[in-house]
Amino acid sequence: MQYNPLDVSQPGEKTVTYTTTDAAGNTATLLRTVIIENNPDAPILKLKGERNIEHPAGDEFTDPGVTITDLDGNELDTASLAVDGAVNTS
Repeated sequence: MQYNPLDVSQPGEKTVTYTTTDAAGNTATLLRTVIIENNPDAPILKLKGERNIEHPAGDEFTDPGVTITDLDGNELDTASLAVDGAVNTS
């Protein structure tokens, strides 16, 4: 069996081909169409500021945060945002 994963990073139609051959050399093929769609309800997170931040030891750190938008760029409520982790500057 050969495995070739589908590229699901972009919406569109993809085809999966199944082929088998028996001991007598007879071959059968079957196609499946997979439709990749965007989820318009999925939130999109974007960092404010740089991905990597150099910060002096001992100074208080304030996280610049993120923005949350929908697929059309409309800002969404941050009430459901969960932030995990802390910066120990000492």
